[in-house]
Amino acid sequence: MNIKTQKITFGAMIVAIFAVILLLNRQTGDMFESLFFFLFPIPMVAYSAKYGLKSSFAVFICTIMCTMLFGTITTAFYAITQTLVGLVYGTCLYHKKDPAKTILLIMFLCGIFSIASLWVTFVISGIPISQSVAETKLIMNTYMDNMMNQAKASGNYDDATLERLTESFSRLTSDTMLTRIVFISTAATGILQGIVIYMLSSVILRRLRFPVPKAQPLQNFYPPEWTGIVALAATYMMQLTVIKPLTNEVLNGTIETVGMCCSMYLLVFGVMAISMFLRRKAHMSKGAAMILTVLLIFVLYGLLPFAGCAYISLGFHRWLDNNNNGSSSFMHDQ
Repeated sequence: MNIKTQKITFGAMIVAIFAVILLLNRQTGDMFESLFFFLFPIPMVAYSAKYGLKSSFAVFICTIMCTMLFGTITTAFYAITQTLVGLVYGTCLYHKKDPAKTILLIMFLCGIFSIASLWVTFVISGIPISQSVAETKLIMNTYMDNMMNQAKASGNYDDATLERLTESFSRLTSDTMLTRIVFISTAATGILQGIVIYMLSSVILRRLRFPVPKAQPLQNFYPPEWTGIVALAATYMMQLTVIKPLTNEVLNGTIETVGMCCSMYLLVFGVMAISMFLRRKAHMSKGAAMILTVLLIFVLYGLLPFAGCAYISLGFHRWLDNNNNGSSSFMHDQ
């Protein structure tokens, strides 16, 4: 069998697998669409990883046609975007790109497509985002009112303190802030989905004996040291604007948006710092370290940005990696 025939046969099989996934999703009434969401990219990853970008366009077009035939509008959007993610991922594998750069690209694409899917959902449903924000605001205000009533009943807070808390919370629950939070959290969800898609696709392709390079552990990733200090400064600038908003609304909104993203950045690495410390310095098992890390997140939530900054910028990461060094202070290892 020549190479051209192999491409056609393998491409037809990939399209058939994709169509079966769409039909299963349709027959189950979209109940498992969130699960199939992670399966949509895999057939395209397999084909593009074997034959490259140019040969994969025909298969990509066929998968788009399948989504029009067997999927709803929202399912078609999810399937097409995730198939595009699979095309990009498979092409990176075909050209043997750096796994670290590949996963960052996949995370970026999934974050963008996640925000786009939010807009598509609002457009199709006919529900404006302002209505969703208003419902969230009502829930948060009800929760805050209950907390304020309990604080007044306890008598542990004076009126001035309660007034400042009320002003800060009203700023956090403003329509602009909540809209910003919705989009940032949606992008963060998409980034996490990108990680899952990357890992799941890699595992399945290895089972199928595809030449997939093994990704380096996340603990081996060293972000630029200056980003920790900048992220911590941006986080506290955001908190200051919440307490005392700036007169320039554009500048104020920019600081808040950047601060939220930087806060999430520090929180991720703060959690990694706790987990690595428990594994490598406290010599806990993987399961015990994971459970204790989850518990400590709630206890030490306010300290996580500092832990993330120390992990990135103050040499804490290198100290954790330096198991054979008897240095007493991680700042000396820089």
